[in-house]
Amino acid sequence: MELMNGRMKQPDSRMERSDGRMKRPGRKNEMGNVLRAELRNNLCNVYFFAGVLLILAAALVSEQTHLQFLLDSGGSTEGPGWFLAYSFCSNGEHTLLFVPIAVSLAAGGEAEEELHSRFALFGCVRTGKRRYLAGKAAGLIFSGGLMLCTAMLLMLGISVLVFGDIPVLGGTGPAFSGLVGQVLASLPRGFLNGALWAMAGGFAAVVTRNRYLAYAAPFVLYYVLSVFQERYYRRFLFLNPRYWMAPVYLNDLACILVLLALCVLTGILFIRALKRRLDDA
Repeated sequence: MELMNGRMKQPDSRMERSDGRMKRPGRKNEMGNVLRAELRNNLCNVYFFAGVLLILAAALVSEQTHLQFLLDSGGSTEGPGWFLAYSFCSNGEHTLLFVPIAVSLAAGGEAEEELHSRFALFGCVRTGKRRYLAGKAAGLIFSGGLMLCTAMLLMLGISVLVFGDIPVLGGTGPAFSGLVGQVLASLPRGFLNGALWAMAGGFAAVVTRNRYLAYAAPFVLYYVLSVFQERYYRRFLFLNPRYWMAPVYLNDLACILVLLALCVLTGILFIRALKRRLDDA
């Protein structure tokens, strides 16, 4: 530091260019800092891990009957035990019913909470409105997507450890490479499914001005859509959110495309709703 007119001159964090003018850090660096801060806050908190454990517990408890039958039978003609156990847990009807609740725990109500406390205005001044909006959307996408993917990887690990010795009955089963491909394809489906319901929860909280609806609204929407399709439009399976994740009637690529399109739509709605609340604040 240097003395200037009897006062201490503080060092400037900006860099000096060759023409004598000062330049600030690039926008890419600022955007990267915003995204890293959002991800750190949303992924390194107790609610993220609580959501992972909730999904895992729901899968193991709800599919206990199928898993116990697999253990008692000592094998299956449909495939090796570890793959069937993983399929039961990750694509189970009751497991997927808990996903919309769990994935919103980490960041679903954060945007509404910051709007209510007016901390969002400080965030916009500090980082800029566009970067703030992008950061909040990214926080929802990655917290929800990675939460479900982490739970699915834990399901896979438990399936291999507990059911890995259960063979295929009745001759040769599916090729191992095909099973690995199906497992790998389930991870992007899980990421997009978790991201979709997390953004739906964030959107519901911002629109209704109630952070608790970030947890309730996605569950209600999932249940209503499922019952609506099963009772009135049985031929239109794409209306059922269960089949967006579980490739029972649609193949993996179709499921991924449907989820991707819905994620883009929900993300746009969330950003527009959040921007409108900021403009009116």
